[in-house]
Amino acid sequence: MRTVEGMGALIIVLIILAIIFGVFGFVVKGLIWLAIIGIVLLIASVIWGIVRRGASRV
Repeated sequence: MRTVEGMGALIIVLIILAIIFGVFGFVVKGLIWLAIIGIVLLIASVIWGIVRRGASRV
């Protein structure tokens, strides 16, 4: 049960980092690549969370 809570915390941290990178990348136009990294991290975190949550139910 403890690892499930740890995974949830990790996913939340990754989502927060992705949002921060995304916003910062869009604010600073020269760092548009940072926004792309943020978006990719956000999508990967959401997909990973869905997969892990589905695996823990089985």
